[in-house]
Amino acid sequence: MKTRLRFLFISFLALNIFEINAQNAVAPYYDAVNELFGFKDTVSSQIIVVAKYSDVNDFSEELAAVNLGGIWDYDEFDDVELYGGKWGFVDRSGKEIIPVKYDNVSAFSNGLAMVEINGTYGYINKQGLELIPVKFDWIVDEESGYEVWYGDMRGYYNRLGKEILAPVYLYAQLSENGLTALVQKDSTYGLIDIKTKKHIIEPNLEMAEVMNKQDHFIATRNGQYAVYDFAGKPLIPFAKYTLIDNVDDSLIAVSNGNTMAVCDVFEKFTVPFNTYNKISGRTYTFQDFSELTYLKVSRDGKWGCLSSTGEILIPLEYDQEFEYADTTFALKANNWVCIDKNNNTIISLNTNVYKNCELFYDWEMGQNLVGFSVNGNKYLMNMQRKIVGDTEKYWEDVGKAGGMAPKKPK
Repeated sequence: MKTRLRFLFISFLALNIFEINAQNAVAPYYDAVNELFGFKDTVSSQIIVVAKYSDVNDFSEELAAVNLGGIWDYDEFDDVELYGGKWGFVDRSGKEIIPVKYDNVSAFSNGLAMVEINGTYGYINKQGLELIPVKFDWIVDEESGYEVWYGDMRGYYNRLGKEILAPVYLYAQLSENGLTALVQKDSTYGLIDIKTKKHIIEPNLEMAEVMNKQDHFIATRNGQYAVYDFAGKPLIPFAKYTLIDNVDDSLIAVSNGNTMAVCDVFEKFTVPFNTYNKISGRTYTFQDFSELTYLKVSRDGKWGCLSSTGEILIPLEYDQEFEYADTTFALKANNWVCIDKNNNTIISLNTNVYKNCELFYDWEMGQNLVGFSVNGNKYLMNMQRKIVGDTEKYWEDVGKAGGMAPKKPK
């Protein structure tokens, strides 16, 4: 049965490739007997390249990656995968332009493709020349260039494949315009000019945290905080605030020593001072995969949550810090409370009776569960307040502990 499924999968793959390339004079074809790909003339059906490839990828920038010697088989999840073999590139005539010698390749983009040999990576151009040597442990494709990893060291190449920052830094982040880089050498950070390699900010920063999309970073030195842009201009000088914390790519939380506020790097405030004692930013991914940046805030010992623009999500009525989520939990008086994102109470448990309360997601059952112990015995409860397990024993233990079962709030 598995052989039949594998045949159908590869046949489907071949059909898709043929349909994509049917407008071209030469296109891949699939030899079902040998389970291999070749190339033929789409008009005359004449075979141009006999079927010998284990796989043929889509054309990108007029070149397609081909695999020679790989074997299709099932992975641990029973999905069909290609194992082994070597990769190269052919043009639309089916001619091998780049030799089949790589363990893995990416599609061409902006004239370059990443290749792998024996666990090391580099980039080649359409003539097969190594513009970025195949010697790096990993390469990250960024908008401003390619970050290369060489052991623990980091460096950069530009989009033309030219080294612009040698991989001699423990940390490196190129600016969006590619003109400067924030780097760490030894235990300190500095900002250097890519062209001259001279420091714009001397390497005397204890820490530097990049605010990615805004091209700014938070710096610390001698226990003081500042915000710089990647040209080295101080937007918020040292010692103005006792704390600066990144909220998201455009907002920061700042402290004047007594209270905290939220603003952008140009100090346009969305949450003013003298309202909250503590503020920290978080990002939550909902069950529908949408994201929300929110603020955990406290005042006079009570905690709640705000949106990044200051709207109240969860009122400040809880006795401990907690995370905002579809379903979350917090302490309120003597109760461990499970609430939804709109602050509706789902379950409330008296902590004098219910001990070691925790909320977790059971992947096997596909639902949130509350775990707790009563009278020394552990139990689970679902979001409908039903005990999962020994219900009779549960009621016995609740009675012994002098408590009552949680009721639905009015």
